[in-house]
Order: sequence, then C-alpha cells, then structure tokens
Amino acid sequence: MLDWVVKICVAAILFTVVSYILPKSNIRNASTIALSFVFLSILIMPLSDFTTEIISQKIMLETEKNELVNQAQNDSAEHQVIEHYKSRIKEEIEKALKEKKYVCREIIITVDENMSSESFAQILSVALNISEKKEEKEEASINKIEVPNIVIDKHGIKIEKEESTGNEDMKVYENEIKDMVSELVGTDKSKIMIRWDE
Repeated sequence: MLDWVVKICVAAILFTVVSYILPKSNIRNASTIALSFVFLSILIMPLSDFTTEIISQKIMLETEKNELVNQAQNDSAEHQVIEHYKSRIKEEIEKALKEKKYVCREIIITVDENMSSESFAQILSVALNISEKKEEKEEASINKIEVPNIVIDKHGIKIEKEESTGNEDMKVYENEIKDMVSELVGTDKSKIMIRWDE
C-alpha cells in the first residue's frame, strides 16, 4: 500500500513539473496526456488486485454456502425426526423383548421415508438379531449332558437318537417374538426377520 502511495505522489509531482516546465505547445499536450495515462494506470493497479480478491472471496463464500446446503440436506429436520422415530421403536422392541427374557443384540428397522407417499413413516421391515433366552443360558451354564437312549431288544443293543426339540423350540420362540413385534409396531409378521446368535 505504501509503495502505491509513493508511486501516486511521484506521478503527481512529475505531472505538475511537466505542465509548468514545458511551453504551451503540442509537446506539452502530448506529455500531459501520456502522464495522465500513467497516473490513471497507477491509480487502477490496486483496484485490479482488489477485484481479484473480491472474486476469490466470492468463490470461497459460494463453496461454503454449497457445503452448508449439502449438510442441511443430509441432516435435515425430517431426517432427524425419522431417526428419532426409529430409535424410539427400537427402544420399545428392546423393552418388550427384555420382559420376555430375550437378549437382543441388534435391531434394524426400515421405514418409508418418502413424505409424498401414503405409507409415509410406515414400518417396511424389522430385522432382529437375538441370542437365546436368558433362562436357557443359565441352564446351559450347569454343563447339562444329554445321554442317548440305549434300547436292548431281540435284535440286539442299539442307541436311539432322540429327535432334538431345539428347532421346534426356536420356531415357537420365533412365532412368539414375531407376534409380539407385530402387535407392537403394527407390521405384518412376514416382514419381521429373526436371526439367532449362537
């Protein structure tokens, strides 16, 4: 800035000296016109820097605005409400499962987020990741050993394998959980998926 002021002062002094020293003629007119262009160019020099700075700042502001708009769209109020809605449903399902002594590891809820559709906020599917019932875990911790039935008849000795009721129990538990979740969230049982942890 100081350099620019010095240049203006030098140009003004030079302009004044030339206009007083040179006699009134074509030379004086040509030199004053030339010096006025020099003076004008010195005056405009920081203005060009200023305009480039303004343009660069405008570009920066535009990019910041675009970033803010993208953030606002990604984290809009509707999105926050839907996420809160999902978390409340998860809490209710976890509470209901806890009462029935089921340990739930993970709940994934899919909701219709299209605000223009008639089924907006309707639960499309529920996926549950459940481990065994708490009572069964405690029972299993006693190291219960099942012994197969030994049958002795006229054909000899044979070991009868008991058909495990584990799968039947799981189906009963699954139906119980699906009924409970379906009643709680109001979705069809076919849209509720259960995965058992081992």
